[in-house]
Amino acid sequence: MRPSAGDPAWGGPGTVLNVGMNDRVHDRLAQELGRNAADALYRGFVQSYAIHVARLDPDMFSDGDADLKSVLAAYQAETDDVFPQDPARQLGEVLRSMARTWDGPTARLLRQAKGAPPIAPLGLVVQDMAHALGPGVTGSGTIQFVDSATGNPGIAGRFQGQTQGNAKGEGRDALPYPRSARPLARRCRPRGLCRSRAFRRRRARASARGNADRIRPLGPQDRDHRRHPRQPQFARRAAHRGGSGA
Repeated sequence: MRPSAGDPAWGGPGTVLNVGMNDRVHDRLAQELGRNAADALYRGFVQSYAIHVARLDPDMFSDGDADLKSVLAAYQAETDDVFPQDPARQLGEVLRSMARTWDGPTARLLRQAKGAPPIAPLGLVVQDMAHALGPGVTGSGTIQFVDSATGNPGIAGRFQGQTQGNAKGEGRDALPYPRSARPLARRCRPRGLCRSRAFRRRRARASARGNADRIRPLGPQDRDHRRHPRQPQFARRAAHRGGSGA
């Protein structure tokens, strides 16, 4: 469940992921994704529900490494009731909680200070989420296709493996990259060479000659050529003359 205000600057209630998680869904996901991933998803939802819906102490439900049983036991101890298992009840409580947060006096004053009308609408979006935990390389993040500084086309963003909201799965640091969250631009532009001045000059000259598509960014295989750009040309000339190239 995601809130959508008319203007992002107005703020709004927090997102609540995995609405509908209960003991039955947990058992099914344990067979599909593994026990650890299912525990992480269920634990994350219970913690988010306890903070944003039941309005319990956030310090008691903010440990991402807590055991699922201990989180459920803490919820029952604080509310004198077991965690709700009916998805319809969960959804209704989340909707009411977001409406109360949006209509609160403090939220109204903050919105009006940012230029919002006295009666500002709030959209509530129910999405069918894809699981970001489980076997293989999976996760969540953000991506954009426009450079924020220049407005030019480009790919940038962040990706964090085995993470969905505040739920963390095993292996989130065991991705093919040194860090579990790193800019996508580094994956798409090896060592930033695509954005170097030398590459842009080569691309512009090639574009004037009509063969810009043949120009590519230098990669690790061109390391020696980057250090000595004229060495292959001299070697070919020496070989053509019959010399050793020394």
